[in-house]
Amino acid sequence: MSLIAALLLTAASAAPANEFAWPGPVSDQRILFAGAHPDDEWGVAPLLAEACVDGGAKCHFVVASEARSYGCVPSIGLRDPEECTRIRREEMRKSADLFGATLDFFGWEDFFYGFNQSGLSRTIADWSSAVGGRSSLVARWAKVLREKRPTVVFTLDPRHGSTCHPGHRAAATLLLEAVERLPPKARPQVWLEQTDNIDSRSPAVEAANKEVGYVAWPDAGHVAWFDADRKLKNGSTAYDYALAVRRTHASQFPEEASGKLRPSAEPTLRRVPLLRYTGPMTDDFCTSLGIDLPTFDIPGNKTRLGLE
Repeated sequence: MSLIAALLLTAASAAPANEFAWPGPVSDQRILFAGAHPDDEWGVAPLLAEACVDGGAKCHFVVASEARSYGCVPSIGLRDPEECTRIRREEMRKSADLFGATLDFFGWEDFFYGFNQSGLSRTIADWSSAVGGRSSLVARWAKVLREKRPTVVFTLDPRHGSTCHPGHRAAATLLLEAVERLPPKARPQVWLEQTDNIDSRSPAVEAANKEVGYVAWPDAGHVAWFDADRKLKNGSTAYDYALAVRRTHASQFPEEASGKLRPSAEPTLRRVPLLRYTGPMTDDFCTSLGIDLPTFDIPGNKTRLGLE
């Protein structure tokens, strides 16, 4: 029996009814993780651990939008965007090291616009203005695909980006445009993270998020489940790498870094939901949620956050 067939058979036996199971990358894969920010990789860290740490795959991480970062304001109260970017880049380097992965930063500005379709459009528009047009943004991703020739790509879902952050959605949208420009036979297999990280969706989701549990987005599609409780050759579980990544990103997860992490003890919450990308996706899962945050597109908020 081939290794792929064995993986499929093993995974299928553990899959919930009416869902297909993640078959698992093998050692000869070239893996690309494509995110917007440092720390975006934590959601798929268990799969990256299986591929990069256990399987010996060649792994490369890209962080598209880390320049002038606002991301330290809500977590640790740091209002200096340049210092926040420096800290977060260093954390990302340490995270990539956990997986033996190479790493690129694109240096696009970390905008914080509305968590809706307007925020998505404005993010892409402002990135485009900075680099000479949308085609240049897509070309940057195309360069990575051409040079690294990944066989498997993990990224966020452009319809929701897990948190509805417009930067997540924008980075994924542009990456997938680059994938679509490749000849069909040259396109990598692309898997979209489906973890629902919107705390306000329900008390159950909020509790699961606080315990680093995985909950699938509603109506996202026919998800595949990766069992992160599986043991790796080094004695760790794949799930341990999700916790390790969050501890590494101390500026974003200070409770985890200080030892206050509450990992989920529920096995079903250690299953990572994924969706196989099969073609262009234009749905908007976020605008109707009405997520109300002090975003940059509300007059005065950028000044109040100390980012001007």
